[in-house]
Amino acid sequence: AYEFAPTSVGSANMSLDVVSDAPTSPNSFTLMGEGVEPQLNIAPVTLDFGSVAINTTSPVMATTLSNPGSSDLTVSAVSAPGGAFQTAAGSCGTVPFNVAAGSSCTLGYEFAPLVSGPDNTSIAVTSDAASSPDSFDLMGVGTVPMLILSSNDFVFGSVAVGGSENALLNLANTGDADVTISDILQPAPGFLVEPGDCGPTPIVLAVGSDCNLEVRFQPLVGGDQMSMFSIVSNDANSPADVTVSGFGFVILDVPTLDQRGLILMVLMLLAVAGWRLRGLRSLG
Repeated sequence: AYEFAPTSVGSANMSLDVVSDAPTSPNSFTLMGEGVEPQLNIAPVTLDFGSVAINTTSPVMATTLSNPGSSDLTVSAVSAPGGAFQTAAGSCGTVPFNVAAGSSCTLGYEFAPLVSGPDNTSIAVTSDAASSPDSFDLMGVGTVPMLILSSNDFVFGSVAVGGSENALLNLANTGDADVTISDILQPAPGFLVEPGDCGPTPIVLAVGSDCNLEVRFQPLVGGDQMSMFSIVSNDANSPADVTVSGFGFVILDVPTLDQRGLILMVLMLLAVAGWRLRGLRSLG
């Protein structure tokens, strides 16, 4: 009985002679075998998610495990990601899994930061490859969108019913990630928020940029009026509320007199003046 324990990849053979007292001696036979081994290549060895706004989740990125070896690779363990990284869909499946010779599969990950700043973690892959354990890295930066309003309170003063007064509300992104304004919840009738130079929603403000909304007071009735509108965005403090108020007044129509009315009014004034004059004379 014989065993084959190759120490290298490739074919091996050996011829053995058997010497005996048989007339055919020596006899010979050959031992043959091929040394094979699995191999593991990981590419890329770093998944860089770049800048991702906090409280959001990045698109899935994947690294590929390939086996260029001559026999099946068995992966027995893949370590869990740390920090704000999490596993996502991939084609390798759950451990333990096999990667056939000459084939590959993928491991998927996501980055979902909760705080700003850089983050990284290392993933270890344990297998029956000679290089085991192998590893690759995940890295990314959590960023913060920050929406700043020029005012949270607009007081329009007195405006005639049917008239209009406008003001501009500046929206600025002072954070280090894009601000996305998904909706503007309008105030009560009599007030109106228009896109201005911001454009329709969704409004995307790049880092360091700003735009202006137009806020309008056009009272429909008289009296004090107050309302509020809200700006919904990916800012951590969303929604941002803005109070609007103003006073609507009614312009009364002053009746006009025709020629006949003017004559009557003059006669009445003369009559009153004459009556007062007679009164003054009687006192004298």
